[in-house]
Amino acid sequence: MTQAGLAERFGPAVTGLAAVVEGARFSADGTLPGGSGRRLPGWTTGPHWCR
Repeated sequence: MTQAGLAERFGPAVTGLAAVVEGARFSADGTLPGGSGRRLPGWTTGPHWCR
C-alpha cells in the first residue's frame, strides 16, 4: 500500500469512516470539524480530492 500511495490518498477517507462509525458527522464541505477525516464520494462531476 505504501509504494502505491494508497495510504496517503485514502487515509483521510478511512479516518472519516472510523469517526462516523463512532458517531461523528461531516460538515457541509465533507470534512470532519477539527479533524483530518474526509468524506469519500463514490463519484463526482468535478475534480476529486483523492486524485
